[in-house]
Amino acid sequence: MKEIDEEGKLIRVSEPSPVFETGLEFIVNRMKGGRLHCAPDFMCRTLKLKEAGGFVNMPLAWGTDDLTWFTLALKGGIACCPEPLVSWRRSKQQVSFSGDVELRLAAVHLYREWVTRLLQNFQPATEDETNLLRELKSIYPRGMEDQKNFLVQVHSRNSTLGGHFRFFIRNSRKYRLDKLWFMVTFVRKVFNRA
Repeated sequence: MKEIDEEGKLIRVSEPSPVFETGLEFIVNRMKGGRLHCAPDFMCRTLKLKEAGGFVNMPLAWGTDDLTWFTLALKGGIACCPEPLVSWRRSKQQVSFSGDVELRLAAVHLYREWVTRLLQNFQPATEDETNLLRELKSIYPRGMEDQKNFLVQVHSRNSTLGGHFRFFIRNSRKYRLDKLWFMVTFVRKVFNRA
């Protein structure tokens, strides 16, 4: 997939996917962070999507695509076209940059719970799957922390100094937000005001 800006200029190209990978390989490679995913990237049989319960319901649809494709990929793998066929336009109006940060924090929390259940319920059948599962258990917590830190940064950009402080007090314990990262965003906000 190609990521483009509001004028259609290329920002970046997603890491390529192999022609076929197992569901666990797909999840591990997504969690590593180099691949971009969005709903139009994938095709599946409508019946299979319905059998899986449809798209996973998440606040503001945050993580919905990932969790839906993870669910389907675990049932038989995923086939990919090696060249990018979709361009995804990045815009300031997208929920990633403008939506309610507290709802998105709730979604990140639910996403983490979903992946935790996946890891607890997945029974590796091969040594490769055992190794992939071990790798996934080691990388996904950091990815969730990175998501929360990103959201703290987004909130900092879109709020007043006092509003950002109240946001952190309200949510720090509930979502186990990184106090150091909050201090970084708070100090940046103070110096940008000066």
